[in-house]
Amino acid sequence: MAAQGILGVDGGGSTTRARLWAADGRLLGEGRAGPCNVSTDPAGAADNVARAWAACRGADGPADPEVVAVIGAAGTQSPDARARFAAALPGFARCEIVTDGYAALIGAGGGQPAGLVIAGTGAVGHRLMEDGRSVQRDGFGWAGGDRGSGFWIGRRVMRHGVRALEGLVAETILSRLLFARIGGYDGLMDLISGLRPADVAALAPLAIEAADAGCPEARAILAGAVAELAGLVALLDLPASAPLYLMGGLAPALQADLAARIGRAIDRPRGDAVDGCRLIATGAAPPETPLTKGYPPPARAQAGGLVRAPDEGLGRPAGGG
Repeated sequence: MAAQGILGVDGGGSTTRARLWAADGRLLGEGRAGPCNVSTDPAGAADNVARAWAACRGADGPADPEVVAVIGAAGTQSPDARARFAAALPGFARCEIVTDGYAALIGAGGGQPAGLVIAGTGAVGHRLMEDGRSVQRDGFGWAGGDRGSGFWIGRRVMRHGVRALEGLVAETILSRLLFARIGGYDGLMDLISGLRPADVAALAPLAIEAADAGCPEARAILAGAVAELAGLVALLDLPASAPLYLMGGLAPALQADLAARIGRAIDRPRGDAVDGCRLIATGAAPPETPLTKGYPPPARAQAGGLVRAPDEGLGRPAGGG
């Protein structure tokens, strides 16, 4: 049976977004649901994909076996979690699972070679190479990575607030905004109890607001985030001829400073992650083929510059990671 619909799903750590197209390219519906983090809750992630799919389909849409789906999902690096997620999905005619960052890369660049940095709750960098293979840098999650992300900023906002609360540093615009938001000491304890990465990342806009109001502490935090994202760009080893995109909730606030720091333009994305899923589903963009090599042994790191892996031409700034 020929596919009657193409479903693209962007399963992010906070929200799942989906769009359904007819085989002739007509948009049939859109839907949203809750978070889709495969690594922490495979069953819940699959359930939110099903909910977003149901919202797209409505009462008169095609049945599961009539639809080709491409799902860009957060937290798919674990084989076990990915398998449990796939097993719980609706019975689509064909279903391809890619990382949410790869879907965003394809959407941003229209399936052409490009680089992408995503700075949202987490942080990750992706590059599509000329031969169709792709590279991912960071994306290790809040515990091991997400450098320059909303979580990275929010954690520093919270730590600054704690230091101000205990009298270790003077009260600042940032600390006042924080405690006005969460409600003082009791609010801080409520926040810490059952804390999730998204809760910490939700504090990042306070740093942006305080920096706009002239707070030196907030400006230093944002400058640190920009430095981390610049390091992520360097890890992609992107040629000057390839466009670079910046996406995610922090992009509007950090793009100008990041462009100035790395000394190159940041381009306007052509589309979003859901568009990327559609391009993959129709064959207009390559499937995700990760390049698993490229990190040189730490012993080969040299002070300054980019250390390249000899067989892949990719590397990392010495001492970074």
